[in-house]
Amino acid sequence: MSMSPTLEARSYPLMYAFGNYIRVVSAEEYLTASASGVVATWKQVCVSGPNDLRPIAPDLEYAG
Repeated sequence: MSMSPTLEARSYPLMYAFGNYIRVVSAEEYLTASASGVVATWKQVCVSGPNDLRPIAPDLEYAG
């Protein structure tokens, strides 16, 4: 069974992808946050697909 494109738009406030939960900002309006004083910078190799011959390793930053 193939799925063809539709004109119906869908919205998802939470998504699970690649082992991570991703939540859109509007879904976090009711949450409170506290600063834990944690700051980190790391590199992660990013590729566009399994045949990508030019991976990049950008600096990813986290503060929370």
